[in-house]
Amino acid sequence: MKKKTKANKQRLNNLLIVLLLSAMLLVMSTYAWFTANKTVNVDSIDVKVSTTSGLQISADGEDWKTVLDKTDLVKAKTVYLDATNQLPDEMSPVSTIMEVDGNGRAKMFFGDVYADLNPDSDTYGEYVLESDLLTSDENGANLEKDGNEGKYIAFDVFLKSGNKAEELYMSGNVTEIEEKVDGEGNKYFEPITVLANESGIANAARIGIIKGGNTTDTSGSAARALSTVGGKTVIWEPNSDTHTANGVANGVALGWIAPGSISAGTGATAVAYDGLYAETTRAIELSQVTEAANGNVAKAVTPNWKTKRGEKASLQFPSSMKDGNGNVLNNGITKLRIYMWVEGQDIDAENFASGSFVEYNLSFSLEPYPTN
Repeated sequence: MKKKTKANKQRLNNLLIVLLLSAMLLVMSTYAWFTANKTVNVDSIDVKVSTTSGLQISADGEDWKTVLDKTDLVKAKTVYLDATNQLPDEMSPVSTIMEVDGNGRAKMFFGDVYADLNPDSDTYGEYVLESDLLTSDENGANLEKDGNEGKYIAFDVFLKSGNKAEELYMSGNVTEIEEKVDGEGNKYFEPITVLANESGIANAARIGIIKGGNTTDTSGSAARALSTVGGKTVIWEPNSDTHTANGVANGVALGWIAPGSISAGTGATAVAYDGLYAETTRAIELSQVTEAANGNVAKAVTPNWKTKRGEKASLQFPSSMKDGNGNVLNNGITKLRIYMWVEGQDIDAENFASGSFVEYNLSFSLEPYPTN
């Protein structure tokens, strides 16, 4: 009888240990990427891209404007049959260093984060990450999807200029917005103006651009035939000086920032991060998804531009974008492929930031934007 009681007590102790471990992991699950299939809402929100100073923009190479929105990008498919304008209703965190694959697409990686409950594993009791390449399969086929599927935004635009341009500038913002209801029950969106009310999702937002080919043939068919294969890339990190308290706690928990080194709020230091550039062939402890610890999977990212919250910046395209004659744009039509995503390796990409609404705005110009 004593043996049975002792066995039952041991079993109870084991159950308590498992229960405590599960509780610990439940608390930890509020940090690091999103878990439990949490997403960012982007439905009913226009992605806006505009031009100034003589530049024109088109989503299909036929209809030239100064402002494009989500409707134009969706409609482009009726003419631009090969377009892959991925405009999802919801976004999930992904990671990239904007390396271009053989199809002219940026390699984007989706991370699956989960608690390792295998007692025989070296990472037992830790949160681990496995990642998959989203944009190509083993045969190199393009897997970016048209329409509202996918985990990030990706689309083509065409810029038309009457002259060669030595410089190209970009401005814009990524803003967290909130859903409201007017007196008649109609829903609408407004920017969140009080920092304390933000979830922090805009802090983890990124925008990347691949510069493709150019043609002096201004026909739509010539524009649509342009390729982004071998194109040069840039990355923009907006809101780089802003972090939520949960984001800071996430960075400390991962060991990516020292306790007390960064305060929540705006005006803080931008946090360096390591983006994914290869699939994981094994589960990696989340804190070790860095170039220093796993250089075969992650690589330090140095964005071309970092801007502060609310900063109206005039972002000058780097010299790496110029051709042999020193021009960023040539006379005629140039193709750009634009990416907008939530960077999973950013400390602010944690569960408390999920379920939010975010708006992306971009503008291109041949002249610097006034920053006042």
